[in-house]
Amino acid sequence: MRGPGHLRAAVVNRTTETFTPAEGTPPLNESTSSEEYNGSGTAVGGVLGPDNIQVPNDAGDADSAYTKSQSDKTNAVNKLTEQTSQAAGALTRQSVSVVVDSQAAGPVDMTSLRDAVAAAAAVNPERGDTLSVTRMPFDTTGSEQAAQMAEAAAEAAQREQVITLARTGGVILACLILVIIALVTGRRRRRREEIEDLTAIEEQAQWAPLEQQLPAAEALEAPKTAEEEQPAINQSQRMEVAQLVDNQPGEVAELLRGWLADRRS
Repeated sequence: MRGPGHLRAAVVNRTTETFTPAEGTPPLNESTSSEEYNGSGTAVGGVLGPDNIQVPNDAGDADSAYTKSQSDKTNAVNKLTEQTSQAAGALTRQSVSVVVDSQAAGPVDMTSLRDAVAAAAAVNPERGDTLSVTRMPFDTTGSEQAAQMAEAAAEAAQREQVITLARTGGVILACLILVIIALVTGRRRRRREEIEDLTAIEEQAQWAPLEQQLPAAEALEAPKTAEEEQPAINQSQRMEVAQLVDNQPGEVAELLRGWLADRRS
């Protein structure tokens, strides 16, 4: 029975202000003025004659004097403001009619509901008050539309929140992917450098014995006859041999192996 469109109330608000003198309170401000005059002279005035000419006055000289006194006070006052809320109009009798939404009421006992309404509204049958409690289906189109609009607004807000979270998550995911790519690239670069270093070490270890065997191979020459003796190898020839070893290490190694095999045989 509660909800949008299920209740309407009307009241009258009245505001009353009352001012009373503050007994025993000194005035807020006070001012006093006095004036006094004493003098003598002929009084000015008389009866007008022909052509608006003043007729001489026979009154003799007389003294004149006056006194003036004035006092102003501003006293404090008490102010009382009353606000009263009451039902519109004066109550002589009342007729209360309650219509209950059948869908909202459900299995409510109408007799118990009638007694509750009579007690709440202070229904007095002796005063001529009447009470009517009935049930009927209410038009809930407006409330349904309001509920649909509220639900649509909530869904829009939730969808906007999801989009914002997805956008933030996408940015974080992109940053993580960039970090992973950088780590993998750095690891591959380090591994490539390590492989190159190992390859260089293996090549040096492979060719070191051959370079050590080269002087021995040069010393191992076939026995020569006197007529076959050749002049000694000079420094330039040694450099040519060393260059040949650097340029064609495989062929030189095969040649040395052949010489050693022939020597052993």
